[in-house]
Amino acid sequence: MIRLTKPLLEGVLDGIKDILAGGFLVQGKHVESFESMIANFVSRTHAVALNSGTSAIQSALMALNLGSHDEVIVPDFTFPATANAVVNAGARPVLADIDLATFNISVEAVESLIGPATRAVMPVDLFGLPAELDKISDICRRHNIVLFEDAACALGAAINGRKCGSFGKASVLSFHPRKIVTTGEGGMVLTDDDALSDYVRKIRNHGIVSGEGFVLPGFNFRMNELEACLGIAQMTKIDDLIVRRRQAAKYYGELLEGIVEIRPPAEPDRMYHTYQSYVVLLDPKVDRDMLIEEMYRQGVEVSMGTYAIHVQPYYSERFGYKRGMIETSYSAYLHSLALPMYSTITDDEIRIVVDRLKYCLSRL
Repeated sequence: MIRLTKPLLEGVLDGIKDILAGGFLVQGKHVESFESMIANFVSRTHAVALNSGTSAIQSALMALNLGSHDEVIVPDFTFPATANAVVNAGARPVLADIDLATFNISVEAVESLIGPATRAVMPVDLFGLPAELDKISDICRRHNIVLFEDAACALGAAINGRKCGSFGKASVLSFHPRKIVTTGEGGMVLTDDDALSDYVRKIRNHGIVSGEGFVLPGFNFRMNELEACLGIAQMTKIDDLIVRRRQAAKYYGELLEGIVEIRPPAEPDRMYHTYQSYVVLLDPKVDRDMLIEEMYRQGVEVSMGTYAIHVQPYYSERFGYKRGMIETSYSAYLHSLALPMYSTITDDEIRIVVDRLKYCLSRL
């Protein structure tokens, strides 16, 4: 079976032995080292490690002290954690349509959805491709609203040479197993704002401040030392991991050329794509779900691209969204397909994936 993803977990045993010998397992020197590595790599003043990317989004949003009448614009086509965190921070997510060429949030949709209740816009750099962050930054400045960047998928990606994770009041990363750098579970808030960084550090550890006691009703959002050790090992080779993925994506593109049922992912001129996932768009005549089942029978794990949030039961029932009303996102939800992508995938594996994809398409 060619898996959809495989985390690279080399070079961690010495660090783990050191942690186990010392007996200090939570939020110690390895977490601090991992935070420093990420902050330096992305060029942010502060990096605060947490136990998941979702915790990171929620913590950063909570620093805004959002209320039930506040709105945060997010893309409809993304993993629902983005919108869930807005709800759990006390605000209302407003779902924006996407650009089908990139799968990222539409700049025009963002502009059209801004209203008196809008407090923030949170674009997602989906699948490792930067959103139109410079244009969305300009919109936020003109309307005096906050930009939060969900860079969960985009460690190392860049727009005009500026790395994802460096935009806005705060940005977040995820270290889920499908990400380029994984800690099993884990996330990080990146910011240049001292007050926001201090708030997230408090809230991730039950709201406690040394010498003052519990100053906030915080959470246990801490990253542990073993997770940080995994992240450190991968960050030492991050540039190589990204180059390997880009080479794999290039080879995929060559082999997929001429298959009329498939449109490979785009990389606009200003963008540097890191291919956290390799997601293609299928011709609408192809039954995507049947294709997934057939590929699995052929020994290749593939999956849907991601979700259209507006069709999920909670969002349709609470906020009144109707299936298909966010049209481009809904089309991407029905017709996108993630192919196997990881830093160690071989040319032989890519050829097998594409050969079996051709075979399955011919049978549908």
